[in-house]
Amino acid sequence: MKASWFWAGNALLMESDELIVRMRERINWLEQRADEEAHLREDEIRRREEESRRREDAERRVAELQAELARVRAAQK
Repeated sequence: MKASWFWAGNALLMESDELIVRMRERINWLEQRADEEAHLREDEIRRREEESRRREDAERRVAELQAELARVRAAQK
């Protein structure tokens, strides 16, 4: 492949091969960042779902204990 040159005024910026390499590196970096952010979002969703399940379990257990307490009190009367 014939190398091309990129100029800004009279200053050589870079050869096309170098530009392609840098662009590929940048794309790879952006893909990695996107993957990391997706994993973080998924982890946050899982954490919130687990917290919600724990809260629901605790609320259910409180209701069970309140019902049991009411039965015990009723039996004592």
